[in-house]
Amino acid sequence: GYSPEHSYHLYPSYIAADMMRLSILLKEGVRGVRVDPAECSCIIRMKAARLAGKELDLADKAVLAMNGWELSGKGEKMPVFFFHTNDPNINIRLEKEDGEAGEMLELEFEISRLPEETAAALDSNLKRRHWF
Repeated sequence: GYSPEHSYHLYPSYIAADMMRLSILLKEGVRGVRVDPAECSCIIRMKAARLAGKELDLADKAVLAMNGWELSGKGEKMPVFFFHTNDPNINIRLEKEDGEAGEMLELEFEISRLPEETAAALDSNLKRRHWF
């Protein structure tokens, strides 16, 4: 799992008001990277994930996981996630990849921060739709 002693803070580079791009230099033995894109409820559209220039398959659940709702359809190349939490996180799993120390993981995503009232309404609606 993730632990503070194996973590570091990387302040993202905004390329526009709602677009972020992260470049993360991998260390020896890294099996995954957790990105906390905000400290509030938000919607994230993944735009790209590359390891050493090779595109990662973001539709593969073995590569990407998160603690929110997936709003996009199955197999979507650029998935969209909704987070109703003050600690949204996206996990890029690298176990299946041949990543080595010194290689660069590049992530790009669009972020839309949501007012709490809007996020609560959307979360409530999604929960109602998923009851069987």
